Amino acid sequence: MSQAKQWLVLAPTTGQEAHNYRAVRSIITFPELLLHALLIYICEKPCKSDATKAEDILRIHPDRLNESFDPFLKDLNAQDAQGFIECLWTTRHQFDQWVMKRIPDADNNLYCVPITPEHEEDKKSKISRTMPGRDGTPVGYTALTQLQSVRYCTGEHAMQYWLTPFLGRLCKNDIEDVGQVTKLLKTIDNQLSCAQDQKKASFDLLSGTHYSEIQEAEIVITDMMKRQYPRISHYWFQKLEYILWNNAERGPFPTYLEKDKFKAYRITSKNSVEHIFPQNPTFSNDIHKDILDGFGNLALINPSENSTYSNRIIIEKKEMFLEKPKYDSLKLAHMFFTIRNKPYSDLGEKDIIQHKNEMEYFIRQYYGIIA
Repeated sequence: MSQAKQWLVLAPTTGQEAHNYRAVRSIITFPELLLHALLIYICEKPCKSDATKAEDILRIHPDRLNESFDPFLKDLNAQDAQGFIECLWTTRHQFDQWVMKRIPDADNNLYCVPITPEHEEDKKSKISRTMPGRDGTPVGYTALTQLQSVRYCTGEHAMQYWLTPFLGRLCKNDIEDVGQVTKLLKTIDNQLSCAQDQKKASFDLLSGTHYSEIQEAEIVITDMMKRQYPRISHYWFQKLEYILWNNAERGPFPTYLEKDKFKAYRITSKNSVEHIFPQNPTFSNDIHKDILDGFGNLALINPSENSTYSNRIIIEKKEMFLEKPKYDSLKLAHMFFTIRNKPYSDLGEKDIIQHKNEMEYFIRQYYGIIA
Protein backbone atom coordinates (compact mmCIF):
# COMPACT_ATOMS: atom_id res chain seq x y z
CA MET A 1 0.00 0.00 0.00
CA SER A 2 1.41 3.38 -1.00
CA GLN A 3 2.45 5.67 1.81
CA ALA A 4 2.72 8.78 -0.37
CA LYS A 5 1.51 11.91 1.37
CA GLN A 6 0.70 13.81 -1.86
CA TRP A 7 -3.08 13.55 -1.60
CA LEU A 8 -4.09 16.73 -3.38
CA VAL A 9 -3.32 17.16 -7.05
CA LEU A 10 -2.38 20.37 -8.80
CA ALA A 11 -5.07 21.83 -11.01
CA PRO A 12 -4.25 22.97 -14.56
CA THR A 13 -1.84 25.90 -14.52
CA THR A 14 -3.77 27.76 -17.19
CA GLY A 15 -7.29 28.99 -17.34
CA GLN A 16 -9.49 31.24 -15.23
CA GLU A 17 -9.42 29.08 -12.08
CA ALA A 18 -5.75 28.07 -12.08
CA HIS A 19 -4.87 30.52 -9.27
CA ASN A 20 -7.26 28.74 -6.89
CA TYR A 21 -5.23 25.50 -6.86
CA ARG A 22 -1.90 24.59 -5.36
CA ALA A 23 -0.15 21.34 -4.47
CA VAL A 24 -0.27 20.55 -0.77
CA ARG A 25 0.90 17.55 1.22
CA SER A 26 -0.85 15.69 4.01
CA ILE A 27 0.81 15.63 7.43
CA ILE A 28 0.13 11.87 7.72
CA THR A 29 0.22 8.89 5.36
CA PHE A 30 -2.85 6.96 4.28
CA PRO A 31 -1.91 3.91 6.43
CA GLU A 32 -1.75 6.28 9.40
CA LEU A 33 -5.20 7.61 8.55
CA LEU A 34 -6.48 4.03 8.45
CA LEU A 35 -5.14 3.44 11.96
CA HIS A 36 -6.76 6.61 13.29
CA ALA A 37 -10.07 5.53 11.72
CA LEU A 38 -9.76 2.02 13.17
CA LEU A 39 -9.14 3.42 16.66
CA ILE A 40 -12.14 5.73 16.34
CA TYR A 41 -14.39 2.91 15.10
CA ILE A 42 -13.34 0.49 17.84
CA CYS A 43 -13.95 3.08 20.56
CA GLU A 44 -17.30 4.21 19.21
CA LYS A 45 -18.66 0.77 18.25
CA PRO A 46 -16.91 -2.10 20.06
CA CYS A 47 -16.35 -5.05 17.76
CA LYS A 48 -17.49 -8.62 18.25
CA SER A 49 -13.96 -9.82 19.07
CA ASP A 50 -12.30 -9.07 22.39
CA ALA A 51 -8.97 -9.44 20.58
CA THR A 52 -9.46 -6.06 18.90
CA LYS A 53 -8.12 -3.57 21.42
CA ALA A 54 -7.37 0.08 20.74
CA GLU A 55 -4.68 0.09 23.44
CA ASP A 56 -2.65 -2.42 21.43
CA ILE A 57 -3.04 -0.58 18.12
CA LEU A 58 -1.64 2.60 19.67
CA ARG A 59 1.65 0.78 20.12
CA ILE A 60 1.96 -0.62 16.60
CA HIS A 61 3.80 1.38 13.95
CA PRO A 62 1.95 2.16 10.69
CA ASP A 63 4.60 0.17 8.79
CA ARG A 64 2.97 -2.89 10.37
CA LEU A 65 -0.47 -1.95 9.11
CA ASN A 66 -1.60 -5.48 8.26
CA GLU A 67 -0.61 -6.73 11.70
CA SER A 68 -2.57 -3.89 13.26
CA PHE A 69 -5.70 -4.86 11.36
CA ASP A 70 -5.37 -8.65 11.83
CA PRO A 71 -7.51 -8.88 15.01
CA PHE A 72 -10.19 -6.70 13.44
CA LEU A 73 -10.23 -8.57 10.13
CA LYS A 74 -10.36 -12.02 11.71
CA ASP A 75 -13.87 -13.41 11.14
CA LEU A 76 -14.99 -9.95 10.04
CA ASN A 77 -18.74 -9.68 9.51
CA ALA A 78 -20.58 -7.47 7.03
CA GLN A 79 -21.84 -5.09 9.71
CA ASP A 80 -18.34 -4.25 10.98
CA ALA A 81 -16.98 -4.00 7.43
CA GLN A 82 -19.64 -1.50 6.45
CA GLY A 83 -19.32 0.35 9.75
CA PHE A 84 -15.57 0.78 9.36
CA ILE A 85 -15.87 2.03 5.78
CA GLU A 86 -18.43 4.60 6.89
CA CYS A 87 -16.18 5.62 9.78
CA LEU A 88 -13.20 5.93 7.43
CA TRP A 89 -15.19 8.15 5.09
CA THR A 90 -16.26 10.40 7.95
CA THR A 91 -12.73 10.52 9.39
CA ARG A 92 -11.26 11.43 6.00
CA HIS A 93 -13.91 14.12 5.49
CA GLN A 94 -13.20 15.71 8.88
CA PHE A 95 -9.47 15.44 8.26
CA ASP A 96 -9.75 17.26 4.94
CA GLN A 97 -12.06 19.85 6.45
CA TRP A 98 -10.13 20.80 9.58
CA VAL A 99 -6.53 19.54 9.55
CA MET A 100 -3.73 21.67 8.11
CA LYS A 101 -1.78 20.65 5.02
CA ARG A 102 1.86 21.35 4.22
CA ILE A 103 2.95 23.45 1.23
CA PRO A 104 6.17 21.78 0.02
CA ASP A 105 7.47 24.69 -2.08
CA ALA A 106 6.85 27.37 0.56
CA ASP A 107 9.49 28.75 2.90
CA ASN A 108 10.18 26.24 5.68
CA ASN A 109 7.14 24.16 4.62
CA LEU A 110 4.51 26.58 5.85
CA TYR A 111 0.99 25.35 6.32
CA CYS A 112 -2.38 26.02 4.78
CA VAL A 113 -5.86 25.32 6.08
CA PRO A 114 -9.05 24.36 4.30
CA ILE A 115 -11.49 27.20 3.77
CA THR A 116 -14.98 26.40 2.51
CA PRO A 117 -15.94 28.76 -0.35
CA GLU A 118 -18.34 31.40 0.92
CA HIS A 119 -19.76 32.71 -2.35
CA GLU A 120 -22.52 30.88 -4.17
CA GLU A 121 -20.70 30.95 -7.50
CA ASP A 122 -17.65 29.31 -5.87
CA LYS A 123 -19.52 26.34 -4.41
CA LYS A 124 -18.07 23.31 -6.16
CA SER A 125 -17.04 19.80 -5.25
CA LYS A 126 -13.77 20.87 -3.65
CA ILE A 127 -12.44 22.47 -0.50
CA SER A 128 -10.33 25.54 -1.17
CA ARG A 129 -7.23 26.15 0.89
CA THR A 130 -5.25 29.24 1.76
CA MET A 131 -2.24 30.25 3.79
CA PRO A 132 -3.23 31.08 7.37
CA GLY A 133 -3.35 34.79 8.00
CA ARG A 134 -2.97 35.70 4.34
CA ASP A 135 -5.43 36.40 1.53
CA GLY A 136 -8.05 37.43 4.01
CA THR A 137 -8.03 34.16 5.95
CA PRO A 138 -10.29 34.52 9.02
CA VAL A 139 -8.37 34.80 12.29
CA GLY A 140 -10.08 31.68 13.65
CA TYR A 141 -8.55 29.52 10.93
CA THR A 142 -5.13 31.04 11.60
CA ALA A 143 -5.39 30.15 15.30
CA LEU A 144 -6.43 26.61 14.42
CA THR A 145 -3.41 26.15 12.15
CA GLN A 146 -0.95 27.77 14.55
CA LEU A 147 -2.03 25.44 17.36
CA GLN A 148 -1.92 22.41 15.06
CA SER A 149 1.60 23.49 14.08
CA VAL A 150 2.65 23.34 17.74
CA ARG A 151 1.42 19.75 17.93
CA TYR A 152 2.78 18.69 14.55
CA CYS A 153 6.24 20.20 15.06
CA THR A 154 6.77 18.75 18.54
CA GLY A 155 4.97 15.39 18.42
CA GLU A 156 5.86 11.96 17.09
CA HIS A 157 5.37 12.16 13.34
CA ALA A 158 4.51 8.49 13.02
CA MET A 159 1.15 8.75 14.79
CA GLN A 160 0.41 12.36 15.76
CA TYR A 161 -1.46 11.24 18.86
CA TRP A 162 -3.48 14.45 19.14
CA LEU A 163 -5.20 13.61 15.85
CA THR A 164 -7.05 10.52 17.13
CA PRO A 165 -9.17 12.19 19.84
CA PHE A 166 -9.45 15.33 17.69
CA LEU A 167 -10.86 13.48 14.68
CA GLY A 168 -12.87 11.14 16.89
CA ARG A 169 -14.70 14.08 18.42
CA LEU A 170 -15.24 15.75 15.04
CA CYS A 171 -16.68 12.52 13.63
CA LYS A 172 -19.70 12.97 15.87
CA ASN A 173 -20.72 15.65 13.35
CA ASP A 174 -22.04 18.12 15.91
CA ILE A 175 -19.21 20.68 15.56
CA GLU A 176 -19.16 22.89 12.48
CA ASP A 177 -17.92 26.31 13.61
CA VAL A 178 -14.18 27.05 13.45
CA GLY A 179 -14.33 28.58 16.92
CA GLN A 180 -15.71 25.34 18.35
CA VAL A 181 -13.09 23.30 16.51
CA THR A 182 -10.27 25.49 17.84
CA LYS A 183 -11.67 25.24 21.36
CA LEU A 184 -11.78 21.45 21.01
CA LEU A 185 -8.16 21.32 19.88
CA LYS A 186 -7.12 23.65 22.72
CA THR A 187 -8.72 21.30 25.27
CA ILE A 188 -7.05 18.21 23.76
CA ASP A 189 -3.69 19.95 23.47
CA ASN A 190 -3.76 21.20 27.06
CA GLN A 191 -4.60 17.74 28.36
CA LEU A 192 -1.95 15.99 26.27
CA SER A 193 0.64 18.56 27.34
CA CYS A 194 0.11 17.36 30.91
CA ALA A 195 0.23 13.66 30.05
CA GLN A 196 3.00 11.33 31.16
CA ASP A 197 2.30 8.97 28.26
CA GLN A 198 1.02 10.54 25.02
CA LYS A 199 -0.15 7.22 23.59
CA LYS A 200 -2.17 6.21 26.64
CA ALA A 201 -3.56 9.70 27.14
CA SER A 202 -4.64 9.82 23.50
CA PHE A 203 -6.67 6.65 23.99
CA ASP A 204 -8.12 8.00 27.25
CA LEU A 205 -9.26 11.17 25.50
CA LEU A 206 -10.69 9.21 22.58
CA SER A 207 -12.61 6.72 24.72
CA GLY A 208 -13.52 9.19 27.47
CA THR A 209 -13.09 6.46 30.07
CA HIS A 210 -10.43 7.82 32.46
CA TYR A 211 -7.48 10.18 32.49
CA SER A 212 -4.92 8.38 34.64
CA GLU A 213 -1.99 9.66 32.52
CA ILE A 214 -2.94 13.35 32.70
CA GLN A 215 -1.51 15.40 35.55
CA GLU A 216 -2.64 18.75 36.91
CA ALA A 217 -1.34 21.66 34.82
CA GLU A 218 -0.08 23.38 37.98
CA ILE A 219 2.23 20.44 38.73
CA VAL A 220 3.49 20.10 35.16
CA ILE A 221 4.22 23.80 34.64
CA THR A 222 5.94 24.14 38.02
CA ASP A 223 8.17 21.16 37.21
CA MET A 224 8.95 22.47 33.72
CA MET A 225 10.01 25.86 35.07
CA LYS A 226 12.49 24.18 37.42
CA ARG A 227 14.18 22.26 34.63
CA GLN A 228 17.35 23.31 32.85
CA TYR A 229 18.76 22.89 29.37
CA PRO A 230 18.63 20.39 27.73
CA ARG A 231 15.86 18.79 29.82
CA ILE A 232 13.10 21.19 28.76
CA SER A 233 10.84 19.76 26.05
CA HIS A 234 10.73 21.70 22.78
CA TYR A 235 6.96 21.53 23.10
CA TRP A 236 6.90 24.19 25.83
CA PHE A 237 8.86 26.67 23.74
CA GLN A 238 6.46 26.20 20.83
CA LYS A 239 3.44 26.31 23.12
CA LEU A 240 4.66 29.61 24.58
CA GLU A 241 5.07 30.97 21.04
CA TYR A 242 1.42 30.12 20.39
CA ILE A 243 0.32 31.71 23.67
CA LEU A 244 2.21 34.93 22.89
CA TRP A 245 0.85 34.93 19.33
CA ASN A 246 -2.69 34.27 20.54
CA ASN A 247 -2.52 37.04 23.13
CA ALA A 248 -1.35 39.54 20.51
CA GLU A 249 -3.94 38.38 17.97
CA ARG A 250 -6.78 38.74 20.44
CA GLY A 251 -5.49 42.12 21.61
CA PRO A 252 -4.66 44.54 22.85
CA PHE A 253 -1.59 44.43 20.62
CA PRO A 254 1.56 44.43 22.82
CA THR A 255 4.11 47.21 22.54
CA TYR A 256 7.03 44.79 22.23
CA LEU A 257 5.90 43.63 18.77
CA GLU A 258 6.00 45.32 15.36
CA LYS A 259 2.79 44.69 13.44
CA ASP A 260 4.36 43.93 10.05
CA LYS A 261 6.82 41.43 11.53
CA PHE A 262 4.09 39.89 13.63
CA LYS A 263 1.84 39.49 10.58
CA ALA A 264 4.56 37.48 8.84
CA TYR A 265 5.22 35.26 11.86
CA ARG A 266 4.31 31.56 11.67
CA ILE A 267 4.95 28.65 14.03
CA THR A 268 7.21 26.31 12.07
CA SER A 269 9.55 23.44 12.80
CA LYS A 270 12.53 24.50 14.95
CA ASN A 271 14.94 22.26 16.80
CA SER A 272 17.79 24.39 18.12
CA VAL A 273 17.75 25.85 21.63
CA GLU A 274 19.47 29.24 21.87
CA HIS A 275 20.92 30.67 25.07
CA ILE A 276 19.97 34.35 25.04
CA PHE A 277 22.84 35.24 27.35
CA PRO A 278 25.56 32.98 25.83
CA GLN A 279 26.96 29.96 27.62
CA ASN A 280 30.52 31.15 27.19
CA PRO A 281 31.53 32.47 30.65
CA THR A 282 33.41 35.35 29.01
CA PHE A 283 30.14 36.95 27.95
CA SER A 284 27.73 35.73 30.63
CA ASN A 285 28.12 38.58 33.14
CA ASP A 286 28.78 36.03 35.92
CA ILE A 287 25.33 34.46 35.62
CA HIS A 288 24.75 31.36 37.74
CA LYS A 289 24.59 28.21 35.59
CA ASP A 290 21.10 27.23 36.85
CA ILE A 291 19.76 30.57 35.64
CA LEU A 292 21.83 30.55 32.46
CA ASP A 293 20.38 27.13 31.52
CA GLY A 294 16.85 27.88 32.74
CA PHE A 295 13.69 28.57 30.76
CA GLY A 296 14.06 32.35 31.07
CA ASN A 297 17.34 32.36 29.14
CA LEU A 298 16.35 29.96 26.38
CA ALA A 299 14.51 30.23 23.06
CA LEU A 300 13.79 27.75 20.27
CA ILE A 301 15.07 28.79 16.84
CA ASN A 302 16.37 27.27 13.60
CA PRO A 303 19.92 25.84 13.55
CA SER A 304 20.98 28.43 10.97
CA GLU A 305 19.80 31.24 13.22
CA ASN A 306 21.57 29.63 16.18
CA SER A 307 24.88 29.56 14.31
CA THR A 308 24.39 33.19 13.28
CA TYR A 309 23.97 34.29 16.89
CA SER A 310 26.77 31.96 18.00
CA ASN A 311 28.45 33.23 21.19
CA ARG A 312 27.74 36.91 20.59
CA ILE A 313 26.88 39.07 23.57
CA ILE A 314 23.20 39.75 24.14
CA ILE A 315 23.38 43.36 22.86
CA GLU A 316 24.74 42.16 19.50
CA LYS A 317 22.06 39.45 19.31
CA LYS A 318 19.40 42.07 19.97
CA GLU A 319 20.61 44.28 17.12
CA MET A 320 20.76 41.32 14.71
CA PHE A 321 17.30 40.20 15.78
CA LEU A 322 15.73 43.62 15.26
CA GLU A 323 17.22 43.96 11.77
CA LYS A 324 15.44 40.86 10.48
CA PRO A 325 12.24 41.30 8.40
CA LYS A 326 10.28 38.85 10.57
CA TYR A 327 10.55 37.36 14.03
CA ASP A 328 12.62 34.26 14.80
CA SER A 329 10.79 33.94 18.09
CA LEU A 330 8.15 35.95 19.93
CA LYS A 331 9.86 34.99 23.18
CA LEU A 332 13.05 36.61 21.94
CA ALA A 333 11.10 39.68 20.82
CA HIS A 334 9.72 40.04 24.34
CA MET A 335 13.13 39.62 25.98
CA PHE A 336 14.93 42.06 23.68
CA PHE A 337 12.21 44.66 24.15
CA THR A 338 12.56 44.37 27.92
CA ILE A 339 16.28 45.18 27.80
CA ARG A 340 16.09 47.67 24.90
CA ASN A 341 17.24 50.75 26.84
CA LYS A 342 19.67 49.12 29.26
CA PRO A 343 23.46 49.33 28.94
CA TYR A 344 25.27 46.02 28.68
CA SER A 345 26.93 46.48 32.06
CA ASP A 346 23.52 46.52 33.78
CA LEU A 347 22.27 43.28 32.20
CA GLY A 348 22.34 40.00 34.05
CA GLU A 349 20.47 37.50 36.21
CA LYS A 350 17.69 39.91 37.21
CA ASP A 351 16.65 40.33 33.55
CA ILE A 352 16.51 36.57 32.98
CA ILE A 353 14.50 36.02 36.16
CA GLN A 354 12.08 38.81 35.24
CA HIS A 355 11.59 37.38 31.76
CA LYS A 356 11.12 33.86 33.12
CA ASN A 357 8.47 35.07 35.58
CA GLU A 358 6.59 36.95 32.85
CA MET A 359 6.61 33.95 30.50
CA GLU A 360 5.44 31.67 33.31
CA TYR A 361 2.61 34.09 34.03
CA PHE A 362 1.41 33.94 30.41
CA ILE A 363 1.48 30.12 30.42
CA ARG A 364 -0.39 29.85 33.73
CA GLN A 365 -2.94 32.38 32.56
CA TYR A 366 -3.55 30.40 29.34
CA TYR A 367 -4.10 27.20 31.33
CA GLY A 368 -6.55 28.97 33.64
CA ILE A 369 -4.38 28.55 36.74
CA ILE A 370 -4.44 32.31 37.36
CA ALA A 371 -6.96 34.91 36.22
